[in-house]
Amino acid sequence: MTGHIPVMLKETLRFLEAEREGLFLDCTFGGGGHSCAILDLNKKNRVVALDCDPEAVERAQAVK
Repeated sequence: MTGHIPVMLKETLRFLEAEREGLFLDCTFGGGGHSCAILDLNKKNRVVALDCDPEAVERAQAVK
């Protein structure tokens, strides 16, 4: 993840019940904070991430 700090991360993860296995759609990938947290909570989770910023793809490729 980049230096971006995701907003309301704990609340979002709780609302999505992201600890349970699922498929999630992140329509504002940005710095990848929410997507990475969803993937970290359950290794079986899958995330489809979108962003209108073409540089978001480059940032995503750098995310570990």
